[in-house]
Amino acid sequence: MLIFPAPPFPYVLHSGFAALEVGERHLSRRNLDCFDLIVVFRGRLYMGEESSVWTVEAGEYLILRPDLYHYGADVCEERTEFGWVHFRAAGEWHDEMPKRLPAEERALLALPQKGTVRTLQHTIETLTEIDELQHRGEKLRRTLRRQHAFQEMLMLFEPAGLEDQSPLQAQRVAANAANWIEEHYSLPLTAAAIGKALNFHPAYVARCMKTTYGLTPLDYVKQVRLRNAQRLLMATDESIDGISERVGYGSNTYFARLFVRQYGMTPSEFRRSYR
Repeated sequence: MLIFPAPPFPYVLHSGFAALEVGERHLSRRNLDCFDLIVVFRGRLYMGEESSVWTVEAGEYLILRPDLYHYGADVCEERTEFGWVHFRAAGEWHDEMPKRLPAEERALLALPQKGTVRTLQHTIETLTEIDELQHRGEKLRRTLRRQHAFQEMLMLFEPAGLEDQSPLQAQRVAANAANWIEEHYSLPLTAAAIGKALNFHPAYVARCMKTTYGLTPLDYVKQVRLRNAQRLLMATDESIDGISERVGYGSNTYFARLFVRQYGMTPSEFRRSYR
């Protein structure tokens, strides 16, 4: 997954169309200094990036990173036609979900590195528009139109789970996430694991929970764990180490530090205050 906090949005540099005949393979490049988006219209393209290898079928796309070596992994077995766009991230980008979500006025554009285009014909038309605008019309106007068309095309590659949803839908997702966390808080949990369990992208789940509860999923996990630790400290004689492990913390030291930060006293002090 490639993550682009936006704005600023990625911007297009160059674009074009190409075809490879039987027995030909894609060029090899190192330090291209930009992302390379490839959309296959016909045939099958074999691409590699460092140790990763993909087969890109007609109707699929692949985004190659600017910082890794990419190459044609094998020769084409049939005539293969594709469009390409070289683009750059105007700001930061990530290959995994950032630990901190962007501010409210920004969003996360999350693109699978390889995927299926929603409407191939529309994608071809958009690529054609982007390519033709390189050489047509007044420079500022065509640059803005190319950028707009490119951003619209990127949105077609975004997983459905990240599309805008109604407030009611967001509340339902947040409630489902909260219920799932309540049932599984003792397990090793990550934002990715929570998103996978709910069949939504982790960034979307995080936004729903932040909007509904004012907490990210992992903040909510911490609250649930500490609340259950309080209950066990008051109701049982179980050791602090045992309680720490039961609520999902492998490290007693880390558990104690979180507890003090939340309640202003150590777990032992809390237990004594209720005895």
